[in-house]
Amino acid sequence: MTIKVKNFLEETNRFFWILGGLFALLIGSYLLLLMMTVGNVVAMERYETILSEKSSRIGELESAYLTKKNTVTLSRAHELGYTETVKVDFISSKPLSSLLSLSENKSR
Repeated sequence: MTIKVKNFLEETNRFFWILGGLFALLIGSYLLLLMMTVGNVVAMERYETILSEKSSRIGELESAYLTKKNTVTLSRAHELGYTETVKVDFISSKPLSSLLSLSENKSR
C-alpha cells in the first residue's frame, strides 16, 4: 500500500512539473509573440510616416514639373535651339511573327 502511494506521489510530482514547464513555455511564447506584434505595429507606423512624407514630396515635384511643362511653348523651344523636323522617316521591319519562330531552321 505504501509503495502504491509513493508511486502515485512521484507520478503526481512529475505530472505537476511537466505541466508547469509547458505552462512556462506557453507564457514565454505568448510574451515573445506579443513583443513581436508590438514591434511590427511600431515599424508599420514609422513606415506610414515615411510613406506620407515621400508622397507629399512626390506631389510637390509633380506640381513643379507641371508648372515648368506649361511654360514650354513653341517660341521658347526655338529660343533654346530646337527646330521642327523637315522630313520624318519611319523604320519598317519584318512582322514579329516571322522573327518569333519556334522552328530551329533560322532562315531570314
